[in-house]
Amino acid sequence: MKLSPEARQLRSAVSLLARHQPTRSHRLALPEQPFDSLLLSASALYLRSRKKTLQSRCTYEPSLLSSPRSLGGTILLENRIQYSPIQTELLFAALHPFERGRRLLELRTYTTSVFHEQSHRLLWQFLPRPSAHPDSIRRYLNFCESVVVMTDMALSDSLDSKLAKSLYLMGSIYDPGTTIRKKLQTHSEYRRYLLASMYSTYLNLELYHPKDISQISDAIFMKGSSCRQACLRALRLDRLFVEKTNPIWQHRNRKEIQKFLAPQGPRLDLPEDPFQIGIAVFWAERWLDDLGIP
Repeated sequence: MKLSPEARQLRSAVSLLARHQPTRSHRLALPEQPFDSLLLSASALYLRSRKKTLQSRCTYEPSLLSSPRSLGGTILLENRIQYSPIQTELLFAALHPFERGRRLLELRTYTTSVFHEQSHRLLWQFLPRPSAHPDSIRRYLNFCESVVVMTDMALSDSLDSKLAKSLYLMGSIYDPGTTIRKKLQTHSEYRRYLLASMYSTYLNLELYHPKDISQISDAIFMKGSSCRQACLRALRLDRLFVEKTNPIWQHRNRKEIQKFLAPQGPRLDLPEDPFQIGIAVFWAERWLDDLGIP
């Protein structure tokens, strides 16, 4: 029985990642989290995120976690992260000569992007709360997601391109990476690119039409090749997540979300007008500074 093209691609990705695994497990690695030691060793951003998350007293729980359960529950609102401890089984399914790829395809669906989850927990503590109006809460949640997606982009862009693609295929990170960081000449240009990606993602989650997103992004961030690339990258976000999973999750869990985001102290309310981006850019830049992202 021949391997399917997808299974062959995954097997090649795992083989590459296995060759780059550190000989010793990183002291902050989560037991059996796929390629956690590799990422902790390869990325200063990944390591910084882990340290900050541990300092925030967030806990990690090994638990067989499927994508539907991860996307459907409210653990996102808690200061704990569950992950599937499947690294040894994943390596066996990919590298053993008698395996035929079917289990590998299944196991991939249980891989948790711990970095993405960490960003959410850190952001809850970093940002002020919105007011209690449903529109304010919706815009706030979509802004949070867009900042987390921007952070995923920054992580993958900082990695070797082959490693980034392989880690993305396995679900360890949520973005396949680009070479844009090498093409842009200054840190300020890359910062503008990330902010354009973030805001385009936010408008995408707010269900603006792609043509409108492109026009708004061009008007705000100045029309140019890097901003066009940022907008296109934002629009590659999974349509099922944008149109179904995200709004359904917000609606289904609205009572728990309202309780969790109960206003206290200063408030962060994103304006209805998409051209008023000052508050969004202010907090996104503070976040990038806090994580040490250029």
